[in-house]
Amino acid sequence: MKKRKLLFIIFFLLTSQGFPKETEIESLRKGKIISNLENIEGSGFKRALTQGVIDAPIDKVWKVITDYNHYKDFMPKGKESRITEQEGNRIRYYSKLNMPWPIADVSSVCEVILSKDHRSLTFSIVPGTGKGVKRFEGTWELEPFEGNAERTLGKYTLSFEPDRWYPKWAIHLGMKSTIGKIMEAIRKRVKEVKS
Repeated sequence: MKKRKLLFIIFFLLTSQGFPKETEIESLRKGKIISNLENIEGSGFKRALTQGVIDAPIDKVWKVITDYNHYKDFMPKGKESRITEQEGNRIRYYSKLNMPWPIADVSSVCEVILSKDHRSLTFSIVPGTGKGVKRFEGTWELEPFEGNAERTLGKYTLSFEPDRWYPKWAIHLGMKSTIGKIMEAIRKRVKEVKS
């Protein structure tokens, strides 16, 4: 009887704490893309976050993530894209996205503010330019992965809110699945582009 109780206690302790999980850094080392959703204060919508390691130097990754004229060629759901204005560290670009059912295609002009060191940027919709979209904003941050200049840790955030009603669960599910595909698309494009 004592053996049974002891076995039960050991089993309970092992299963109640769960099995050890791989750390985030271990996942990134293995090439995994980590995507999550987080609440946006004051909004019923969520922000999608993703991070992954790209096997290329920051400068090469930067060229790809700021290649707005060619987003339509490699970004998921990209239908149209082109730079409409560029001055200093500010870029405006038009894009049209082919959204999955039941969400209608969306288009807008986004304003991008580039950091001087080419390691981060922010983007947001230019008010009054959105069709099918009320909020579209986010960030990119790039840094050497574990001090290796030939590997870049990319961190991307995205907030999207349609201008009409759709179930929030559908919006959030779409964002979470798409944001990881964006990181995959960046990895693939970096390999295709010559230095």
